[in-house]
Amino acid sequence: MRHREALRVVVVAAAVLIALALTLLTRGPAPAQVRLPGPWRSAHSVFSLHVASPLLTIATADGTRSDDVELAVLVDESIQPVVLTTTALQLEPEGVRARIPIAVDGARRDVDLEMHVDAAHDALVVQLALPESPDVRSHRLALRAELAADASTLFVAGAGTVAERAKVTGGALVLDADPHPLAIASTLGPIAVETISEESLSPGEPMRVAATSPPATAENHPTAELHFVAAESSQAVWPLLSQLGGVPSAPVKGRVANIVGRATVVGRDAQGLPIVRARTDEGGTFVLDAPRTVVEWYAELAAGAASALTAATSANDGELRLEIPPGGEVHVRVVDADTRMSLTARLLFHGLRDTVDPNFGPDYRASGAGPIVDSLHGDGIVSLASGHYRVAATKGIEWSIDAQDVEVTPGRRLDVTLALRHVVPTPGVLGCDLHVHARPSFDAPVTPEDRVLSLVAAGIDFAVPTEHNVVGDYGSAIETLEVGRDFISVPGVEVTTLSLGFGHVGVFPYEPGTRVPPFKHTRVEPTFAPCAPTRAATSR
Repeated sequence: MRHREALRVVVVAAAVLIALALTLLTRGPAPAQVRLPGPWRSAHSVFSLHVASPLLTIATADGTRSDDVELAVLVDESIQPVVLTTTALQLEPEGVRARIPIAVDGARRDVDLEMHVDAAHDALVVQLALPESPDVRSHRLALRAELAADASTLFVAGAGTVAERAKVTGGALVLDADPHPLAIASTLGPIAVETISEESLSPGEPMRVAATSPPATAENHPTAELHFVAAESSQAVWPLLSQLGGVPSAPVKGRVANIVGRATVVGRDAQGLPIVRARTDEGGTFVLDAPRTVVEWYAELAAGAASALTAATSANDGELRLEIPPGGEVHVRVVDADTRMSLTARLLFHGLRDTVDPNFGPDYRASGAGPIVDSLHGDGIVSLASGHYRVAATKGIEWSIDAQDVEVTPGRRLDVTLALRHVVPTPGVLGCDLHVHARPSFDAPVTPEDRVLSLVAAGIDFAVPTEHNVVGDYGSAIETLEVGRDFISVPGVEVTTLSLGFGHVGVFPYEPGTRVPPFKHTRVEPTFAPCAPTRAATSR
């Protein structure tokens, strides 16, 4: 009996094996296993390439920061995403090589792309080689990286802190956020940096920033490259960037005195251009390597208070001491020079001698944007660090400018009156802005009240809130600010087409509560049909 049971088991097992073999034979050979590129690691970073997508993910090893970077090749002014396929990849231990197609003069051409980890600088290097083909070499090719700015402070070496609608050139872009910054640079020269808000088409998406390498040309260098550096801290990123660019640097050790928490230190060159920006440790200490072109330093707090400029050579016992002194106040009143009536106006504060320009906040706040404050009804009190300033007032191109130099001392309040004259009368004509954004547009963090105040302070008489796919109405803001005698508005909408993306259309006046025209997966006719009874202005 036991022999029969054993024989039955053997027969069943044999049948299973035969069936499995027949199944494999009918299916054909098993597909080859495809090894995906990366992730590649450096001391503090993890780099992952997404196949069949233009995305490169840069994350810190501790998992506290992750950025998705969209890679593209810029052919003259044409942005062409870099989309890699597994068949085009040649994998290497710490990187990848690929031949990617680009469109040149309507024809497909191939260019060579390489990525590899530079462990010495905690960086990923992306390089594009210009081919020998004469029809490609007659064009300018560059590498472009675009990513979300999120809560990062954007600093460009040589240009300073940038915000929305900025287009500058500098030695490196640093997206600084706690606890780790991400930097983008090139060893071949300055990069072009552009902040992008209006081009974003997804509601709620944060502002984006793009960095573009120096172009590869037949006359210049035959390669384009970008280095991505995820550093341990905003102090640690600067020696890495100096080494990458071959810039002579020197160690700087210092302390910001009389503060609680952390401050920001900025190093400037002989032309006054900000070259280095880093956050201190708790208690104000900092240690970093800075380019030798930095000749002076200052410290600032988030509230806008700043220290005086201090020469880089004035360190005592090897330590640079920066002190943010107690400040005072300036009471500014702006009036019409002829009627002596108060005017809503824009105030500009400029530091004199060794006093730096104040920074009252991000560039979208009328109550304080960099060194600018929009003064409602021309009367307000501004807190400033001790120092020397020029206070100027303006109200747009129709009005004169008045200014006064002041010295702010601790605990004191100065009274300043600035008188403007309406030197370009325009009877029967209104100064207009027909394309304006504020909340709830996805690309504008400014409140409607701040937007209205900034328009009035700039001398605008009439404006249309052309919010993206939402009917905008400034009625409540005008009433709250009590500026109805100086400013009028009608509701409007900017139809921002998605998917097909054939354009943006500003429409006004538009009835609040009315459904906006179609903007998703649509064509021109359905979008323009609801706009027919109104006046439409194409904004893009």
